[in-house]
Amino acid sequence: NRYLDGLNNNETKIKKQSLEKISTILFESYTMTEVDYSIVFRDICKSLFRLFSDNIEKIRELTINISIKFIERIIDIIPILNYLFTSLMQRIPSGIGYDEEMKIFVIDSKAHDEYKRGKAVNRQDKPEIIGNTITISDIESSEEIRLK
Repeated sequence: NRYLDGLNNNETKIKKQSLEKISTILFESYTMTEVDYSIVFRDICKSLFRLFSDNIEKIRELTINISIKFIERIIDIIPILNYLFTSLMQRIPSGIGYDEEMKIFVIDSKAHDEYKRGKAVNRQDKPEIIGNTITISDIESSEEIRLK
């Protein structure tokens, strides 16, 4: 429990030590069943996913590595999906979103809103826009973390 409390600490050193200790304890020192990993991940996923947007690259990297290890070992990802997607959506550059009504991801929300109001614009869910070049700026500064 002390290591979980360390994830909420403002000091980078304590967060880093807590993440390293959690990783060692859960994935190196001991092994658990898939069910046990699922229960533990469900209990600590909010604290982990919150660190996806930490200012320190090493904290983000450790958090992502631990999350990947959990996802590889759990039997049911459904209970944590809403927390995972919320954390990932916070890392997406502004302007990109999901239209729940049309069930599509949009890259240019302004043009999409115009389309929904009836203006003749290229729809983002149609193949003819695939030929257009779209530039998206990265929020994540570390290429190693982006590639994970």
